[in-house]
Amino acid sequence: MWRAWLEVAVPFLLPFALYFAYLAIRSQQAQGNGAAANDIGDGAGNGGAAAAASGPPWLLMTVIGLALAAGVLFYTAFTGGGRPGDAYVPTRVEDGRRVPAEFQPRR
Repeated sequence: MWRAWLEVAVPFLLPFALYFAYLAIRSQQAQGNGAAANDIGDGAGNGGAAAAASGPPWLLMTVIGLALAAGVLFYTAFTGGGRPGDAYVPTRVEDGRRVPAEFQPRR
């Protein structure tokens, strides 16, 4: 069950984690230079206040996260599992031991 959640949650949350890591690094660099985080600017002579006023790009991060999660789901759907025509054998108990699920060729 955890694997199913991780296959969706990790790709979805990755853009958010990268954005907040970028903000943390940017803040540390600004403190190291003795400047405020808003004084870094955007490279065009504008202060960082304009960029900070617009807020985080929530929609963009959400769209990227959804695209990554969908990509992982499509990848696992088309690369995982057995070959066409194989029989799925569910998890079972044999001789007191748990045998994991598997695909076996049809006979």
